[in-house]
Amino acid sequence: MVAGNTPVSVDCGGNTVCSSPTVPSEGAVGPDGEAVEDKFFFVYQPLVGNGSITARLTSMTGEFAYLPPNATPNASASSIVLVPGVQPWAKAGVIIKESTTQGSPYAAMMLTGSHGVRMQDNFTQDIAGIPGLVSATSPRWLRLTRLGDTLTGDESTDGTRWTRVGTAHLAGLLVTVQIGLFVTSPCVLTGEKNGGSCRFAQATAVFDHVSLQGGVPRGAWSRDDVGVTIDPNGKPHHPGSLVEFAGTFTVTGNGDITSLGTTGAAEDG
Repeated sequence: MVAGNTPVSVDCGGNTVCSSPTVPSEGAVGPDGEAVEDKFFFVYQPLVGNGSITARLTSMTGEFAYLPPNATPNASASSIVLVPGVQPWAKAGVIIKESTTQGSPYAAMMLTGSHGVRMQDNFTQDIAGIPGLVSATSPRWLRLTRLGDTLTGDESTDGTRWTRVGTAHLAGLLVTVQIGLFVTSPCVLTGEKNGGSCRFAQATAVFDHVSLQGGVPRGAWSRDDVGVTIDPNGKPHHPGSLVEFAGTFTVTGNGDITSLGTTGAAEDG
């Protein structure tokens, strides 16, 4: 199974801290009929037929909701502060996805908060790459290539020497798919004296040297907050974002891309 937190992207009526640690997205079903979490910020273009995306990742930061010790578990939003920190299974990288519909087939190359580079596909497959973190002086290059129904993932530390991480076979993948950058972050599980909670968390990644090959228009990038919940006031709940400037993409997102029932939370450390 794809590693990640089962209790991710929890909506709690507008609050940042929830009492229930297991609140999945509603109605998201994966390619094999399994219940999945499929929530992330997506910056993309259409790809017709074969092609690839390459990107350099130079920074991955995050923040999560912190409930001060003197606050009650059901404290109002005004009692909660955001503090720096990256959830261990936060994910940022490149992805090819059949559509922006939740649960649609995909393959992705990513860097995680604490578990290094991974190649994941269709919510259940997970291949580990090189461990370690990322910084401006120690960047990670990620590449994802499509050839028919076969997608291959490669990584590099310098953009010149590449290492194959894995291969995914997405049978019946449509001719036209979506290709681009993504960021997501599960919530942070806590054990508090009055019961555990799952605190909102988000990640921000900085990409540059983004290049596309194959049947892509190379026009303006589209963006989609896949799976975002809309509050009663009509505004997105914890929306992601994109800042694009001079070839640099700063992407922020929250949620997860995983099969429900995985045990990634037990691996956090």
